[in-house]
Amino acid sequence: MSLPTWTQREFAEQYVDLQLFDAPAVNVAGYEVSGFWPSSCNVINWAWSYALISSGHVPPTFVQGNQNGTPTDGLSLSSWSISYTNLNAGGNALFCVCVFKGTYQVAITDTQGNSWVIVSCHHIPFEDRSTLAVLVCADCAPGANTLTITPTGGFGTIFAHISTVIGEYSGASTVAPIPVANPNLGGDSPAPTGILDAILGLVGGPAANTFDSVLSTISPNDLLLMIAATDNACPPFVLDSASVTPPASIIIDPKSVPPLPLPICVLKGPCCYDGYPYLR
Repeated sequence: MSLPTWTQREFAEQYVDLQLFDAPAVNVAGYEVSGFWPSSCNVINWAWSYALISSGHVPPTFVQGNQNGTPTDGLSLSSWSISYTNLNAGGNALFCVCVFKGTYQVAITDTQGNSWVIVSCHHIPFEDRSTLAVLVCADCAPGANTLTITPTGGFGTIFAHISTVIGEYSGASTVAPIPVANPNLGGDSPAPTGILDAILGLVGGPAANTFDSVLSTISPNDLLLMIAATDNACPPFVLDSASVTPPASIIIDPKSVPPLPLPICVLKGPCCYDGYPYLR
């Protein structure tokens, strides 16, 4: 069984660094996801992993992405926007990750009127009250698209800082996941549900610089997504090559297998079988 190869798709180097990786997961298995922050700097050090369900016989494919954000803290922004560089293709999946401070909860709209679902929303403890939110659109409309992210509550309704990465994926399921019940209190969408085959919160810090956990897929041909948030004063996150724990092998005792029945041939005329010479 081949191991998945991780590819970094986007890297927002802002007040909080935000990285997006993906890797195909062809087989149903437990995938060991591990990584580290290469220093003792551990202000944030948070990471999550997801699995997107395929709509066919191959894993979903990364189409395009983008990133932006604010390089400083202490702002008072009422909204934030980010655009896809190229046109979205109808039916594709859209993925948005943002780290922000100044509110605990966000809403997202876009120029195509797509329906977005918050599937994760976590407050980063022991830091400056930053929050990481993950939003998914499972079946997008075609065309040019700009996303607008708005703070909607919690302890405030502004962005003091924000970092954002987005991705578009073809060949993914078009079924929307169940949203977080109360994103203001944090949590993940129930998994597996809709387009998401699995969700794994890999909190490496702020008390640690490494993590090692297993993301178990239920469906074949998933695409694993990995998100890492790091304080910009610290070196960026490094993702190890994932190893795979395959399903348990099935061992068959040859003595328990009955012999196959001999084929029955019907002669059609002397010494021939369906028009061909019959060998005795």
